[in-house]
Parts: sequence; C-alpha cells; structure tokens
Amino acid sequence: MEQKSNKKLYIIIGLSAVLVLCMVAIFAALFFGAEKDGKTSENVTEEKTQSSLLGEEVEQEMAPGAAITIVIGGFKVAVPEDYGCFHAEGIGPVIYMDDVFQMKLKVVDGTYEEAAANPDKLTAGTTDAGGSILQDVKEETVNGKDYLYYVMELGGQKCYVVYTRVGDGSKRMAGQIAMESETVTDEDILRMFDEITAGAVETDEPDTDAESLLEKQSIANRGEIKTESTLSIGDSTVTFRVPEGYYGQGQFNLDDTASEYFLTDDYAVEVDCRLMIPEEDGYETAKQYVELMFDWMSEEVQKDFSVQEKEIEGTTYYFYNVSYEDDGTTYKEMVYAADAENGGIYAVTADSVDDSVELTEEAIIEFLMLK
Repeated sequence: MEQKSNKKLYIIIGLSAVLVLCMVAIFAALFFGAEKDGKTSENVTEEKTQSSLLGEEVEQEMAPGAAITIVIGGFKVAVPEDYGCFHAEGIGPVIYMDDVFQMKLKVVDGTYEEAAANPDKLTAGTTDAGGSILQDVKEETVNGKDYLYYVMELGGQKCYVVYTRVGDGSKRMAGQIAMESETVTDEDILRMFDEITAGAVETDEPDTDAESLLEKQSIANRGEIKTESTLSIGDSTVTFRVPEGYYGQGQFNLDDTASEYFLTDDYAVEVDCRLMIPEEDGYETAKQYVELMFDWMSEEVQKDFSVQEKEIEGTTYYFYNVSYEDDGTTYKEMVYAADAENGGIYAVTADSVDDSVELTEEAIIEFLMLK
C-alpha cells in the first residue's frame, strides 16, 4: 500500500485490522438508521482484502495526542487527550484506546424516548445480520445523563452499542464500540462514552473528514492553545497573556523557578517565560538578571547593543534585543525581566535562528502584559 508524502501514517495491522473490518461490515446493519432494502449483509472474513473493504488506505496517528474536536452529524464532540483518533475509509473518524476499544459515533434521527420504548428494534440490525445479543438493552445514568446500551457479537467481534440524547432531543448520539480488552466493565464503557459525548454541541461546521482530522491533529500536536497563563513560585505569582500563534509546551517547576515554554506553529520562534526567586550570590533584581544575561554575550555583540529600560502597561522592564552572525547563522535573542510581587523576578526570553523571522518586541508584547 503506497504511502503519500502528505500523510502521517497509513497502517492497520493485527487485531486492529479485524476490528475496523468488522465495523465496516456491520456499520449500516446495526443502529445507524440505514433503511433496509431487503439485501442481506455481506459477511466479513479475514480473507477479505483491506482495499476492498476500507478503500485504498486507513489513516491513523501513531499515538494518542492532545485533545481535539471532531464533528459528527452536525454535532461537535471533544476527544480527550487520553484517546487517539484516526480516519478510516468508509467509516469516518474512529476514536480508540490502544488494546482497549475502537469506537464509531453517529447522530441518528429519532428521540431517545422512542428508542427506549422499542428495544427490540434497536437490536434487530444485529440479529438480521446474523449476530447474537450477549446482553439485552439496558438503561443506566452516568453523571445525570441517561444511556441505553446493549452488547452484541458479530463475526467473532464483541461490540457495545450505546445511545444518548443530543441537542434539542429530536436526535440521539449512537456509538458502536468494538472491544479489544476483556477486563473493561459496562460501567467503564459508559463513563468513557459520557466523557466524549456529554459535551456535544450543535454546529454548522461540516463533518470531519480525513484531511481536516489530520490538520486538527497537527495543530494539537504543536502544543496547548492558551490566551493567558499563570506561573507561581514561593509567594510570588504572575499571570500573563499568550499571543495568538504560540503553543504551550508545558510548565516546569524547580525549587527556585517556575517556567513555561512556547513555540510558534512553524517552530520559528521559541519563548521561555519564567518566574524566579532571586539568587543571593547571582542576581537580586530584574535589572541585575538582565545585565548578567547580557554579560554572557560576546564582546563584539556588547559593542553594538546595550541593556535598556522601559515601561509596558505599568510594569518596568529591563531588556536587550540582539542579533548576530555566527558560522553563517543569524541568531536573534530578546530578554525582558521585571520585578514581580513578593520578591520574584519575571523574565521572558525569545530566540530565533530563522532568517525569515524578524524578532521584534511587538511579536511577543502580550507575554509582557501582566494581569
């Protein structure tokens, strides 16, 4: 199977392949409201080729990543970062947890109450396709939300089928969950389904396709999207804004420093924000910190630049902004520091080695705006 250069990974192996094949085969026959046309369902066997059932390729991320949202039948749901998501030809987005389950969602016309009043109709698709019902339809409540579910087997594959209300109640969200683990309980499945679907909101956005899913995953993998962030160390705390286009890479705390690292979506600019407890043998004020950092620069750089002072929205910053050549590479660095409450020092360092980037104060100004 040929891999295209603009895709991350196309792979279905082992049990995962069987699960996805089963999901394709019983997709229409089960609970997704497909009209019966009198034709019998095609049985799935391991001899069926992947291309005949899944199309040319199955697009799968290598591992679960950061949380993303997907759109199913006009409803947006969030996929928590504990789960992965890939797009399968003929199925659409599939949510999964390695060695535990794979799940397909669909929005179905008809109320939850109608489904609850006709449990035999819910399971008819399974029996018509030659499957067996392992557990009849039951109703449970999780976090104040009602769920109908049953357990079935088709082609040797065990699946949960779950329904819940969505939107104004005229439709219901359905989930077909193919199991890989024998240790997961009914309660575990319902909690997982609730975690993903309880926050579903109606939207005008188109359903998530393969290309849009890859784009969402690419953005999510860049880091956390924030509008502001807070650092705390000892008795000192600062809250600062985060400019659009910068992605948080996580916070890190040491005994005397709390820091958070940010990258632009093209990785061209790195920004390190940190809140520090002053060092008695090194620096005790923001000015001393910036002067110390500047002293580490070469004498040639120090001839062309200097430490300066300015006020930004009521906060006094000491800073320098340098650019220099070294072995054919242009290095750009800005360091800003201000004295924070209760003796702390807040410092922002921005770096870039991208010749196409003009590293300016305007580009990082929001990191310097304290709340």
